[in-house]
Amino acid sequence: MSDKIEHYIMETGRVNRAIQRIAMQVVEDCRETGSVLLIGLNKRGIHFATALNKQLQQLLPKSPVLLNFDAKSDTISFTSNDQKQLASAQYILLVDDVLFSGTTMIRALQSVLQFSSPEKLRIAVLVDRGHRKYPIHADFVGIVSPTKFREHVEVRFDAENNPVSVNLLER
Repeated sequence: MSDKIEHYIMETGRVNRAIQRIAMQVVEDCRETGSVLLIGLNKRGIHFATALNKQLQQLLPKSPVLLNFDAKSDTISFTSNDQKQLASAQYILLVDDVLFSGTTMIRALQSVLQFSSPEKLRIAVLVDRGHRKYPIHADFVGIVSPTKFREHVEVRFDAENNPVSVNLLER
């Protein structure tokens, strides 16, 4: 018997609506720049960024550029081609599945700003669970779900890496 208790925060339909809503908010926000560069953070962030990118491709005249960033690494993980994309980007959207302490986002911001000075730099997350260590604020959020420290928020993905649910696990 497991000692974990699991609760749904968002099921598939609500996750999809949140992604569509975030995409529409991004389109409204990037009107002046016209192009979007998405950066998915770590494995789950790139999966969420890919789902968001699919929505943005339907809404924007120019397809967004999608990059992956490994924020867990101590070294800069952008390729030289990625660095060129960053240098010319006017609108950058950092994307992660869950925003918690802000540590991952701070690492990503530091790395991005080494190569770029965009007109707009925004943050999108599917879940904001609070408990910041750093003063980070997401501009686009699927759901705000305050949690306790012993709880864990997990975004689940299907076989094609599409986000399908958000679950709260109590230990």
